[in-house]
Amino acid sequence: MYSAPVYTFNQVITISAASYTLQLRDGLNNYLRFTNASPTITIPLDSAVNFPVGSQIFVKQIDAALTIAVGAGLTLNGGTGNYTGSAQYGVIILTKVAANTWEASGTIAAP
Repeated sequence: MYSAPVYTFNQVITISAASYTLQLRDGLNNYLRFTNASPTITIPLDSAVNFPVGSQIFVKQIDAALTIAVGAGLTLNGGTGNYTGSAQYGVIILTKVAANTWEASGTIAAP
């Protein structure tokens, strides 16, 4: 029988800024709620913020639009370009799998 994973978060962080660059603390089992109308979330290169491989960042999309910005030198789901949240109140899980390489799952649409 399959059991859904249970996540326990250190804290819920509400962010109202129009743009936000992920910080190291965000990968420490925190849950990020974005309340701005159309926020842009940037995943930084390892040279700026070196998240440990295996870091997971949970992003809650409160409004109808959300963008995950993928800069030059970074790979998300095997590609480049900006991704968008695909559902209001959806959750996107960002997981670092290698240097400058991330995977996203949940309510996300490819560029």
